[in-house]
Amino acid sequence: MSHETGRAALLLLALPSGFFCVLFGLRYGKDSHEVGSTLTVSSRASIVTLAIALLLTAGW
Repeated sequence: MSHETGRAALLLLALPSGFFCVLFGLRYGKDSHEVGSTLTVSSRASIVTLAIALLLTAGW
């Protein structure tokens, strides 16, 4: 794998889950509050993980 592809993959892994948790929640009959909190936690965690991933891959 090239360095550019590896960097792109690492940065994509640091992004929030997006709307997929909503789709999975609807599919498996989860409560909307539970799904919404998962999306909120994922988005907030991505602030930290994306910043760390950017710092780690800055020299690539």
